[in-house]
Amino acid sequence: MRRLLFLLIVIASCESSSLKPPADFVTNAGFTDAGITGAWRDSGMNRVPYRVFVKHASASDTVSVPGSTRDYVVLVRPGS
Repeated sequence: MRRLLFLLIVIASCESSSLKPPADFVTNAGFTDAGITGAWRDSGMNRVPYRVFVKHASASDTVSVPGSTRDYVVLVRPGS
């Protein structure tokens, strides 16, 4: 069974104007830019920009996302 993994990661203010990928660790982990951006609230309730990256994986695949000083969340959507 295939899974669709989404990684939502905060964009640093210096990167939001140039729309560069947030860091090599995202693409090195096999994620690609999904072309989706938005804003969420950080722990200080400030609105901060984010980008969405996506990766396809099988149920038996090991997926590793290295730690980062940026806020991010990984969501898994079951597939078929």
